[in-house]
Amino acid sequence: MPNKGINEFTYILPSTGTNITYKILTHGDEQKIQAEIDGLKKINKNVSAELSTRLKYMITSVGNERDPKTIREFVDNQLLARDSRELRKHIKDTQPDVDLTFFPDGSSERVDIPIGIKFFWPDFWDRFTIPN
Repeated sequence: MPNKGINEFTYILPSTGTNITYKILTHGDEQKIQAEIDGLKKINKNVSAELSTRLKYMITSVGNERDPKTIREFVDNQLLARDSRELRKHIKDTQPDVDLTFFPDGSSERVDIPIGIKFFWPDFWDRFTIPN
């Protein structure tokens, strides 16, 4: 249940029953995560630690413990794969998102709307075309 106006949500892990709180990542969090992942790749190029690194930034408490070291140890050593999968599914289902699906003329065929610079400024690239 969310606390109104606070980016913190509670979730009980289904397999272990562990009560955690998590947050929706911000742009600042994403930058910190990317920096950490880049650092880990310098140490070992064959290891992909993106998933566990993201969880370490998302989870804000385990039980009532908010110590970052405790959270990191929990993600690395105690979080079961099935609980991790259910937590990520829960977050995906509950976090805000924009659905850009379009069904033209009421058809059942789905069309994804590509959002890029040409969507907002269609003539932007025309300024940079080289005349023949």
